[in-house]
Amino acid sequence: MVCSFLLLSLAGCTLSNNRAAPSTQPGPQLKSNLSPASVIAGSAGFSLTVTGSNFTTTCVVLWNGSQRATRILSSTQAVATIAAADVATAGTAMVSVLDTITVLESSPVAFIITVSQPVQHTVTLTWQAGSPNAAGYNVYRGTVSGGPYTRINMALQAATSYVDNTVQGGDTYFYAVTSVDSTGRESAFSNQVTAVIPTP
Repeated sequence: MVCSFLLLSLAGCTLSNNRAAPSTQPGPQLKSNLSPASVIAGSAGFSLTVTGSNFTTTCVVLWNGSQRATRILSSTQAVATIAAADVATAGTAMVSVLDTITVLESSPVAFIITVSQPVQHTVTLTWQAGSPNAAGYNVYRGTVSGGPYTRINMALQAATSYVDNTVQGGDTYFYAVTSVDSTGRESAFSNQVTAVIPTP
């Protein structure tokens, strides 16, 4: 009986065991210093730079196991295109580098997608004191120029200033102030001022 690993001669043809030899090429290695290392959820797409070793032209960056368009800069650095959809929600994405020929993959590195922190906007209003008989002031706010207005101070305002911390980014507000005397009689509205709140 002839072992299949030996060369056999058959009708002028040569048969051999064609099993491929295992690759001795080292696989890609990835360092933990991704750039950037994190983004805020909802950010636009960006270029992710990865650093490591044994990068070849057949390597691609994997984002949670899926290939991303990759440009190999050198054997130690590559840049991948990350889409806005990849960072739409907060969480952790696993980044690795795969050699598509040898199918050797680096150990993954965590990329952090952080929760967006809301920006607190405020509007500070100041005005000159009215009648010396004024017991205090009411502050009114509207979203349409000229009103209607809604009073936003809970109690009569003794000071000639007020901070409105309930405004929302991207909105426009219109303010007016009235004075109230000791008998509770309220004056007409002051001149109107406008506050445009930036986004975010």
